[in-house]
Amino acid sequence: MKECSLCSRTPRELKDEDAIRRVPLAPPLPPAPGPGDRLDFRTQCPECSAVYVYSHSGEWDDTQYFETIQLTRLSFAASKVTSPPPDFQAALQSPSEWVRRNAAWNLSEMGEAIPLLASQDAVVREEALQSAQARNTTVPEELLRTLMRDESARTRKLATSLLVPRRIARGEVRALFAELQEDPDPVRVDATLWGFLWAKDPAVGAESAAALPLLSRADDEVRRDAAFLLHHAFRDGRLGEDARTRVLGLVQGDDERAAAGALGALSGLRTPSPDAVQGAVRWLPVRSTRFEALRLLQEQATLGADLSPALQGLSDLLSAGQDPADPCKVLLAHLAHARDKVPVVRAMIPALRGHWGTSIVMAIDQVASKGADLTSLLPLLRSAVTEVNAGWMRQLFRTMNVE
Repeated sequence: MKECSLCSRTPRELKDEDAIRRVPLAPPLPPAPGPGDRLDFRTQCPECSAVYVYSHSGEWDDTQYFETIQLTRLSFAASKVTSPPPDFQAALQSPSEWVRRNAAWNLSEMGEAIPLLASQDAVVREEALQSAQARNTTVPEELLRTLMRDESARTRKLATSLLVPRRIARGEVRALFAELQEDPDPVRVDATLWGFLWAKDPAVGAESAAALPLLSRADDEVRRDAAFLLHHAFRDGRLGEDARTRVLGLVQGDDERAAAGALGALSGLRTPSPDAVQGAVRWLPVRSTRFEALRLLQEQATLGADLSPALQGLSDLLSAGQDPADPCKVLLAHLAHARDKVPVVRAMIPALRGHWGTSIVMAIDQVASKGADLTSLLPLLRSAVTEVNAGWMRQLFRTMNVE
C-alpha cells in the first residue's frame, strides 16, 4: 500500500463547504436517502478508490434554514465493497506515517483495536485507541494505565478520559484529586478535570476544593478547566465558606494566573459577595485578568450585588474604547438591579457614542420612564448626542420632560 496523494491531504471528516468543493473526487453516484431531510452521495477517490460519503442535510429553525454539508471517508469495512481488502498488516510497517495511520484505522474498524494497542508504533496505538473510544470498545484497565504514559499526548488524553469515568463510578474521586496534585503532565491533568466535569457526580463537587492548587499551574488549559470545575461546584452549592475564603485569598494575592482562575471560579457564586466584587475591581485594569473580572462582575450584578466600587473602572474602560461589549453588559445588568440609577447611568455615558449607544440609551430611557430622576446628568447626556443615536436621545429627553 502506498500513500494516496489525495486522501493524505483530506481529513476523514470534512465540514468546510469550500474545502469539500476543492477535493477532486470521482462523480458521485445517485443519492441514497438519509435519515430525515438528508441526502447521502457515495463517491470514490480517483487515485486509491477509497469510498467517501457526501452528506447534504437541511433543517428549519423558526424562520431560518440551516444546511450542513459533510464529506466523510469510510473505512474499508464500512464501505462494504466486494473487492479483497488491502494488506493492512503489511502497511503497518510502511515508512509513511499516513499509511501506518490509515492501516491502523482500518484494522481497528475491523475489530482489531485491542491487539494494536500493544504495538511498538505510537501512531498505531493512537489510531487504535481513538477507534476503540469511538466504537465504545472496552479497553482493559491495565492497558489504559500503560497508555496514560504514552509518548503521544493524544493517546495519553484518550486513555485518561476512558479510565477516569470508571474510577469515579468506583468512588475513587478523592484518590483522583490527590493524584492530580502530584501529576506533572498537563495532558493527563486536564483530561481528568474534563472527566470530573462530564461525570456530574455530587462527590466530585464535594471534593473539588482540592483543585485549588491547580489555579496556580503554568498550563493555561489546566488553570481554565480547574476554574470551570470550581465554578460549577460553587454554582451547585457543593463548596462552603472555607473554600470561598481560600479562593478569595488567591484574588487578593499577586499571582495573575492564579487570580484569573480564582475570578472565574467565583463567578459561580449564587449570592452577592462584596469581597468578590472588590477582587474583580482590583484586577479589572489588568488585561490578562480583565475577561474573568468582567464576567464575575456581570454575575454579581444579576444577583443584585452593589457594584458601586466598580463603576469608575468600568467607565474608564468605556472611555478608552477598549472592548466595550463586556463592560456594557455588566453595566446593563447592574442598571436593572441598582437602587440608585444615577451613578450607573453616569458610568454608561461614554458608551453612548459607540456601537452600543442604541442599547445603552434604550436602557436609560426605560429607567427614566419608571421614575428615575436623571436631570443632574442632563449636560453629560446632551454632550453624548451623535448622528447615530440622535433619534433615541430625543426620545430620552422627551421621557425626561426636557427639550
